[in-house]
Amino acid sequence: MTPLSRLATWPLFVLPFLPFYLSWSLPFPFITGRTFLCRLLVEIAFFAWGGLALSGRGHVHRLNTPIAWAVAMFLFTVGVANGLGIAPYRSFLGSYERMEGYILLLHLGALFVILATVVTMTQLRVYLSLFVVSGLLASLSAFLPIWSGGGLRSGAVFGNPTFLAVYCLLTGGLSVWLAVQSPRAWAKLLYGYAALAQIAMIIAIWNRGALVGIAIGGIVGLCIAAFRAKAFVILGGQIAGLIVGGVLLTGLMLSLLHTDISAQTRLVVWQTAWKGIQERPVLGWGQENAAYVLRTYGNPRPFADLPYDRAHNILLDWGLSAGLIGVTVYLAIFVCAFAALWKKGRVESAVLASLLVAYFVQNLFAFDTLMSYVIFFSLLAFISQPLGDEPSNKNNRPHQHT
Repeated sequence: MTPLSRLATWPLFVLPFLPFYLSWSLPFPFITGRTFLCRLLVEIAFFAWGGLALSGRGHVHRLNTPIAWAVAMFLFTVGVANGLGIAPYRSFLGSYERMEGYILLLHLGALFVILATVVTMTQLRVYLSLFVVSGLLASLSAFLPIWSGGGLRSGAVFGNPTFLAVYCLLTGGLSVWLAVQSPRAWAKLLYGYAALAQIAMIIAIWNRGALVGIAIGGIVGLCIAAFRAKAFVILGGQIAGLIVGGVLLTGLMLSLLHTDISAQTRLVVWQTAWKGIQERPVLGWGQENAAYVLRTYGNPRPFADLPYDRAHNILLDWGLSAGLIGVTVYLAIFVCAFAALWKKGRVESAVLASLLVAYFVQNLFAFDTLMSYVIFFSLLAFISQPLGDEPSNKNNRPHQHT
């Protein structure tokens, strides 16, 4: 491995431990410092990747996949939407409170490019396994008596219980995936316990969106496995269970709308976001402009005590940011990912499909943050890699594509 190869890969192995970097000297210490560090690490790696690409060792041909094209179209669409939005400067740079904006998406796109091209499948598995370690440590940190408010609802290193629950969901799903593909019994047991620990944390936090995502994602994964095994009787039962669960879930949500103030407020936010999308349906308002739309088109009462700058629904959020075109391209990323997993046809592919479903479902009640973005784009890079297409590091020769 050449120095450029090391520089293009090693900084990325720090990313799983970003949650533990808290910048108390900066505003929003749970967000700003780790985001700046994430950008710096990705920029260092991408600079080295550029050198590898120019020398013919960047394996750029591996970007010719449906997932890569979907990601590129998504970034392009959001970029155009930001340029035509109401505040392009804010859309590009974001704010200290969220540290998102288009600049974060560009860094995530660079992360995807590096992971999909110069990082080997073996390295990617190690990289993803580090997120499991990080997730367990983040869960354990919630028991430390140092957080404002105390208890599991403090959110620990994330400062928000929902963000911690989503991280537990993603790292718990990675634990299941690693358990399924590991050839060693002790490793399967270890990863299995890690997954159970993360589920237990989500239950303790009682994040309903994450729990619903796990339930639906788990059933979808079992359906895929049953279909692959041609166990159609089992498949029929699982589909029936999915339908019954959907009916029960709908009834529960309707009940919550009458009894839960948080759910009622969330519904008002969704209705307001939809009004904003109808006003600019094609390319939306640009990133980081949801707060303006919600204040302009909504009843101010739900936003008096807790001002919303997100619709708390990933489809509505991207509808506000990039319009219906942006939502369509965003969904296309998932379609391409599922198609790639289906083509691979392995048991672990069903697990990853289940994880993507769980992640998507919980995002219907929440929104992405830095670490969920990083894991999502990392998974996309892993899924996009064809089986058996390992870059050769022996002689550092360019891949000869036949």
